[in-house]
Amino acid sequence: MAHKLNLTLQHPLRILDTLKKVKKIVTYYRASYKAKEKLMEYQAKVQGARQPLVLINSVPTRWNSTYFMIERFVHLQDAVMATVPILDVDLPIITGEEWTALRQLCKVLKQFDEATKELSAEKYVCASKAIAVISALNDVMEELKRKPADFDAIKNIVQCIETQLKSRLGDLEHEQSLALCTTLDPRYKISMFIDESAAERAKSNLVTKVYNLMTDETTAY
Repeated sequence: MAHKLNLTLQHPLRILDTLKKVKKIVTYYRASYKAKEKLMEYQAKVQGARQPLVLINSVPTRWNSTYFMIERFVHLQDAVMATVPILDVDLPIITGEEWTALRQLCKVLKQFDEATKELSAEKYVCASKAIAVISALNDVMEELKRKPADFDAIKNIVQCIETQLKSRLGDLEHEQSLALCTTLDPRYKISMFIDESAAERAKSNLVTKVYNLMTDETTAY
């Protein structure tokens, strides 16, 4: 499940050109002692930070490392904007619109990061939790569509994430074993099903299984 969620996010994040700029800047700051020193100096002297932070780089195999990279980059926006011009190197310029897009993207990715943590919190994920988590993420995507103005700068990314989510995890509630586990879980029952037909099928399968068990016990006596 967590692996599928990882794949769901990897493709949409690759198509955002702004992230290529961010990656280049972060990589330079991570490699350059001077750049890192200037970044931390600005935080300490201008912003009064007691523990100045460094930028975080992403790794290809974990989508949430990209989220952490963006989150820290946005958090250090003022320090980055103040120190890039004084470095003798040709680094990309992040425009005002791109900073807005990065902040919006952070809000979206935070929801998926929480879902990933939920699915990875235990060595063995409770089967009933899988459908519930994906249902919650679908609710997030629907909420984003109801607030287009708040996420206008990343609407293409949001659409791409939604497409990937449906493609890779959309049929989860049609898997009989998962559907049955969710139906039996008193926290969820059928409230987490998006497709009504899947919910009805899960109830029907449960009734059938209970009936068969009772019949088998009666026959045994």
